Amino acid sequence: AVHLIVFALIIATPLLLLVGVLLYRSATLESERVSQRIEQVLEALISDIDRDTDRRIAVLETLSTSSFLAEENWPAFYAQAKEGLRGRAYLVLVDAEGRQLINTFVPYGEAPALTGDPETLQRMRRTARPVVSDLFNSLVVRQPVYNISIPVMRGNEVRFVMSLGLVPEDLRTLLQSQSLPEGWSAAIWDSRGIIMARLRDQARLVGTAV
Repeated sequence: AVHLIVFALIIATPLLLLVGVLLYRSATLESERVSQRIEQVLEALISDIDRDTDRRIAVLETLSTSSFLAEENWPAFYAQAKEGLRGRAYLVLVDAEGRQLINTFVPYGEAPALTGDPETLQRMRRTARPVVSDLFNSLVVRQPVYNISIPVMRGNEVRFVMSLGLVPEDLRTLLQSQSLPEGWSAAIWDSRGIIMARLRDQARLVGTAV
């Protein structure tokens, strides 16, 4: 019996080691495959976000060339911006002190007195470059939103800040376009680590810490 047991162990041990090595190799290959897929999804998502942001900045830059803006004819500029955006976003124009001049989400003349996104104004004063804001609660939409903003210069000074107000669902559309495998999820969060969009449980988790 002892001889048979020893003989069985001599035969079985190399087989068990071989099976272990094969399982480990299989798990390693699967992990590498998943990691590569994650990197592909990440690169595609970043490219989509960049393109979407560039497209919206181009819309703002086009509106910034308006003669109505140059003349500070606010009723006419409001109508032009409202017509141009056609509900795909809303435009907010504030002066260098943060006073809202135009907000196309509400009828002309009913914009809140001050910007609900003072952080963007402060960043714009420092850099005079386009800014994508963190998530914040809009004074008029009354839900979390984010802004894509550009400076409107007069000489070397920021005279106005022009923003497109966007809702988290706009970002979620980008997540949905990635066609992730069943059971996967993805999220986008801002510089403070606050979730701006999530493929699953969007309504429950937007605005919470990642």
